[in-house]
Amino acid sequence: MTFYVYIMAKADGSRKIGVSKDPWTRRSVVQTGAAGSLKLEAAFLAGAKEIAYGAERRAHELLSGKSIGGEWFRTTMDEAVRTVMFAIDNPLPMEAESERHYRSNAAALVPVAEVCNPLLDWLRSTELSYCKIAKLAGISDRTVSNIVKGKNHISGAVMSKLWPVMVAQKDKSAA
Repeated sequence: MTFYVYIMAKADGSRKIGVSKDPWTRRSVVQTGAAGSLKLEAAFLAGAKEIAYGAERRAHELLSGKSIGGEWFRTTMDEAVRTVMFAIDNPLPMEAESERHYRSNAAALVPVAEVCNPLLDWLRSTELSYCKIAKLAGISDRTVSNIVKGKNHISGAVMSKLWPVMVAQKDKSAA
């Protein structure tokens, strides 16, 4: 069974980091008990249940100083994405009785066709050419093109190169 580590956000900027087999349905369930609208900002394919929950615990541990209760944190989208990507690559081990099941490696891929992700939204709407984005990120323009067209997944390595480019370009536009 495949599990995701997701990031949801409230309009006030608080973010929830959690685990689900279906983050889109999970958003609807959490929305029922939440004041204001919730947005599913990103869903990272973690693979096995043990990896997903270990990554969730690692992310919560790393963001503990920004906790506002439960699985909610006062953090930026950029920090949340970087934390979850690191956590998927470095999950906390399971308790002793579950440790024997902790064998699978996380793919750490974000399926383009299935993810709500501001990075993909930005790639599709920016006025920068694929060539310029690729040069700024240090990746090939074919990779950028294939991601936008839904032909490629976004690996953690590629996302970590594209994300700062997007943030810098958005900061430039806002200034």
